[in-house]
Order: sequence, then structure tokens, then C-alpha cells
Amino acid sequence: MVVRFAAALMLAWSCIAAGAIGWSRPEESAVREEDLLYNDPFSGGFGTRAVHFSGRLDDGTLYHFSVFRWHYGLLGGWGLSVVVSLPDGIVYAREEKIPDRAIQIAADRFDLAFGEGRISGEDGRYRVRLSLPDFSCDLTVTNLLPLWQPGDGYVLGASETQAFMRYGVHSPWALTEGWMAVDGRLLSGKGQGFGDRSQAAFPLAQINPGLLAFDGFSDPRVPEEERWFLRVLSYRTHKAFGARQIAVVILARGGRSLMTASDLQLAELEVHPDAEGIPRPHLFQVLSSDSGGCQLAGEFACQQPSHTSDVFRKLPAALKGLASALFRRPIIMRDRGMFRGTVRLPDGSLHPLELYGQSDYALVQ
Repeated sequence: MVVRFAAALMLAWSCIAAGAIGWSRPEESAVREEDLLYNDPFSGGFGTRAVHFSGRLDDGTLYHFSVFRWHYGLLGGWGLSVVVSLPDGIVYAREEKIPDRAIQIAADRFDLAFGEGRISGEDGRYRVRLSLPDFSCDLTVTNLLPLWQPGDGYVLGASETQAFMRYGVHSPWALTEGWMAVDGRLLSGKGQGFGDRSQAAFPLAQINPGLLAFDGFSDPRVPEEERWFLRVLSYRTHKAFGARQIAVVILARGGRSLMTASDLQLAELEVHPDAEGIPRPHLFQVLSSDSGGCQLAGEFACQQPSHTSDVFRKLPAALKGLASALFRRPIIMRDRGMFRGTVRLPDGSLHPLELYGQSDYALVQ
């Protein structure tokens, strides 16, 4: 059964953030690597800290790497998530815990080492090395756009508060090189990428109920000076913070940013519930504009599920009821898809967009 939310989601998912509807662009900002180290201490409630790299290789492979720490009352720890979706439909997915004793984090620079993996770099050039069963990679990520963050990086609250969210983008758009090995296949790492970081802390009863994000890249056959990149991110806050939307839209072409907006309307969301009744998005209709005069309109259609991360599904049946009574249930769904739409630039010119990428949809039940 297909559930369509129209008017209700127009209201629930629309956002015009307080103040201006756009921020300075990456080329105009002065964000440094040290601004994105995110060493704020967690409160005694819920907290997360994460580093993400994602992208599209020129052969059509999509990937998402995440190193993260979570804190839930007295529980917590470090983890690694790797999802690689090959163009022939095969998906490699692995999630594993990183023991605290096995991870080393530099306090004064971006350098995370864990087991045989390491993610490091600074100021727009990074290296991602991972080694897992049936998967390994060594990617060099070189930015087309400089580091960026919305405003001072605190999209909710501030460092001295017990409830805050920080967001920064170390690679607003990048080129990748190197290699990736998946289930015995050796792939060229040549492609396009994106990378961001986040940190959040909330009281246990005020955790954000979800987020929605997707990236889109031009086909590699398009000349570099004519390629487009689109990033859309939308958080929903807990009702204690007004049940409002926090949105980030980044649009770039030919290695130059055109739009960094906080105005976002998801006018329609089509959802297919899975076998357990958990809603899985299928279609996002997007409207966005910024103070510079850019106007974006289109839709991202999810074409193929890649992976669902659901801790509760891994629990024995006898423990699921107890876990549901004691903890909130985080679920993350990733899908391959495509954004089709248009962007109207300040000079009045209208440009069609057809961008390939992936979506992330997270909810807390």
C-alpha cells in the first residue's frame, strides 16, 4: 500500500529558518579545519558525533562511510558503517562496533585511526583508508569547494547549552581518486564525493525524531565545467524545540557554489511501508530558494533500496519488547535514486538537472 502525505507533510516538512534564507557561500566563508573538530563534551543524556564520506564513482557505484560515536545515558560507544551499492544491484553493507581502546583521535587535527582503518586530512584534502572482510579502499578526496558551515555551525542551541546541534561540511563537493575492492572486485576510485560532520546533544526525552538527506551528481560524461552537484539535508526537531525544520541546501556547478540556502519545502512525500510497517520514502518533491535569487524545483525519486540499519531487528525476539520499552528505536534507510528538476539562476536562465545519487532517511520511533 502506498501512503501519500500531501498537505500534512507540506506543513510538517516545510522550513523557513529564522533570519536569512541563505548563508555565505563556501568561497566567501573562512572555515578552517580546526573549526570542525567538534570536541564539545556530551551531557548525561543523548549525544552523537559523526564523520561521513559519500559519493558516486564514475562507474556508477555509490558509497557511504560513517565513523560515529553515540551516547545514550550510561550506554555508548564508537561504530563504523560502510554501505556500497554497485550499479548491477549488488550491495555490500557492514556495521561494526569500534572498541574504545581501538580508536585514536587527534585532539588538534582531523585524524581518526581505528584498527586497520584511518581517516585523516585537512583543509580540503583527505584520505580514507578502510580494511574490512570483503571490502577495502584507499581514496583521496580533493575538494572543489572550500570547507563550509552554516553560520557559526550551531544550527540549534550553542556550546554552553545541554541541547545543541553542530553541522559542518569538510567536502562540499570533491573529486576522488584511488581504489576500492568489493567482494573481490577491484574498482577505480575516480569519481565525485561529499563529506560532512555533525555533533548533537539532547536530553533523553527530547531526541530529534528524524532527518532526510540526499546527494546528486552529474554523470561523469558531462564536461567538468558543466557538472552539477546538489545536497539537501533536513532535520526535524523535537516538539520541545518547536518541532521545526532545520534545512541545508547546497547547489554548485563547474566547481563553483551557486546556492547555500536554509529555505526548503518538501511539498510531497510518497512512502511505501515495509513488512513491519516502517515507512520507507519513495519520492521527495523539493522547492528551495536563497537570498541571492536562485530557485530550485524538482523531485528525488528513490529507485532501489540499498540498506536499512535497524539495531532492533538484530535483537532476539525475546529482547525486542524489553528494548522497545527502555529505548527509542533509531532506523536509517539508504536508497539509490535520481533528482530531476530545474534551477533558475539570478540572471533568469533556467537549467535542467538530472543528478544521480543516494538518499538517507532516519527516524526515531
